[in-house]
Parts: sequence; C-alpha cells; structure tokens
Amino acid sequence: MNIIDPHLHLFDRALGQYHWLSANNPPLWSDKEIINKDFNLQSIELTAPLSLQGFVHIEAGFDNQKPAREIQWLESLVTKDNAPLMKTVASTDLQMTCDRFTDQLNELARYQSVIGVRHILDEQAAKLLQSNQVIANLEIIAAQALIFECQFSVSDSAAVKELAKVMTLIPSLKIVINHAGFASSSPVEYITWLNNMQTLAKFEQLFVKASGWEMCDRAYTLDHVQKVMGDLMSAFGDERIMLASNFPLCLFTQSYQALWQSYTQLKFSSSQLEKLMSTNSRIFYRF
Repeated sequence: MNIIDPHLHLFDRALGQYHWLSANNPPLWSDKEIINKDFNLQSIELTAPLSLQGFVHIEAGFDNQKPAREIQWLESLVTKDNAPLMKTVASTDLQMTCDRFTDQLNELARYQSVIGVRHILDEQAAKLLQSNQVIANLEIIAAQALIFECQFSVSDSAAVKELAKVMTLIPSLKIVINHAGFASSSPVEYITWLNNMQTLAKFEQLFVKASGWEMCDRAYTLDHVQKVMGDLMSAFGDERIMLASNFPLCLFTQSYQALWQSYTQLKFSSSQLEKLMSTNSRIFYRF
C-alpha cells in the first residue's frame, strides 16, 4: 500500500535548536531520550507491503524566530530522484503584528514545499482565538491559501466555541486539527471530546489528522484507535480524516513500520483505508 504521512518531524540537532528536546525543558517526559536523536529520510523508510510516497513535515522547533531556516534544510534533503514527495508546515507566531506576519509568510512563500503554518495553541487556545490580532493573522493565512495546523485538546469546550466563531468569520480558512484533538481514554472526557468533534464537523473547511496516540497514553491500544476513528468517520465522513504517524514520537510506543502496519488492520474497507492512509492527504496537502 502506498502511504502519504501527513504529520511527521525530522531532526538535525547540529543545525536546529529544538529546545523542547532537552530533558530539562517541557514537556518533562522521562523517556524523552528515545527521540532526542537525529532523524532523516532514512529514518522513515517503509518496507513492503508498505511504501512511503510522500510526507508532510510539521515544524519541530528548529528555529521559531526564523522558520524559513527549517524549510531550507528540509528542501535540501529531498533533492534525489527517488526521495519521497514532501510538503512542509512552518512555525509561526499568530501574535505578531500583521506587517511582520505578512513579511514572514512572504519569506516562506519562496520555498515551494510550504503548504501551511502552525502555532501550537494547547492550553492557550481559547484566549488566543479571541484575540483580534490572532484573528487578523488567520485572515492573512486564508488570503494566501495556506493551511492552519490547529493543535489543542478538543475536550476544551471553551476553545472549541472560539474556533467555531473563527471558522464562521473566516469560512475560506482551511484548518486541520492535529492529533485527533487528543481523544482521551477517560470515558467522561471522551464524551466531551466527541460532542465537540461533532460540533466542529459541521464546518466543511475543517479536517482532522489522527495521530499522536502515544502523547495521551504510551500504552494505547489499536482498539482505542478503532473507536476514535469510527467516531470520527461518523462525524466527518471518510474524506476529511487522515491517518498520520507523528514520527518520531510514535517511537515511544512502536516503530514507524509497525505503526503503519497496525493501521492496515483497522476494520474499514480497503477503499476507506486508502483514503485514510493516502488519498485524503494527497488532496488536502495538494501533492
């Protein structure tokens, strides 16, 4: 099966900063040494019956002040004829003035791989999404036909309410929820997450990437993935959801190959699996 992975990270610690990889910096994971390494194209090679046709690199804290540096490095990696196709999502700060923000996007536009930007919202999501400055910059993202990678817990009902307001205000803004909005294994929190996902599903410009399971629970099960995916499919259909790896963080639980192999075992039709593991990402990220 041909795979397009819409969410992964590569590291070169000699070139980039990656402050978050330091054991002394948040997130304070006791097993962080597993990913505090360099990762390149060879790290994400898949073996038969799987083949990595393309991937979307999501900013990884290479240089948040000068995000174009990460893109320049990444584009230098995929110069060989047999390299997988690549799109990139750059770091940005939605709180910058509109002039500075526009200048940054114009600089990023010089790189052909750039398809979107990310400002990790997390616990500040509700506050940030109410900011007039943030909303103005989201309008600029929409005007430049870029994708906004939206990362926060969808169990945060206040943030979901504000995101719905933003999507109503800027219907042309294409948004993708990262890591399935961190679907909790807690039954009570899961119900809140599901209700909020069903609210967000009403907005046709919003898509979901399902990955990052290990960030919620290192010992997550395929049954949990199946449940989350089934509920997402019921809410969004099978054309607005993308399975992804979150490599190298998936290594907290299993290898890159094993993760994608496990996805092939999900109880969906072969045509649905093809959409989830390749076609939807190809269309959304314009490969």
